[in-house]
Amino acid sequence: MIKPILAVLACVTVQTATAQDSDSLTIRRLADEVLTHSTAYENLRVLTKQIGGRLAGSPQMVKAEKWGEAALRAAGADKVFTQECMVPHWVRGEKEQARIISRRRDFVPPLNVIALGNSVGTGKKELRPQSWK
Repeated sequence: MIKPILAVLACVTVQTATAQDSDSLTIRRLADEVLTHSTAYENLRVLTKQIGGRLAGSPQMVKAEKWGEAALRAAGADKVFTQECMVPHWVRGEKEQARIISRRRDFVPPLNVIALGNSVGTGKKELRPQSWK
């Protein structure tokens, strides 16, 4: 009884190993084809070097959408759909400023600061510690 079970297990193990080898060869062939004949790297170059950063709502985002649609059509896609999507658009205001005001009137170098998108500024009002009166 044990010998037939062991024989079946041995056959299944051999078939599984053969199937894995076959799968590995197929995956290797696909990878070689992509690396040698694909336009993936050229597409990446166009998106990063020609179109540039694609922040939501930016002109580069719109340019990238149009490029993507054209690239899919050129690649032979049967149908290409674009869908309208409303995204918040933020435009940087005035340059951010921060400085330390010293009572000793020592030289204090300017501080490098940056505001995050959609953060609320203080406007013309200065922020001072409560201990200053």
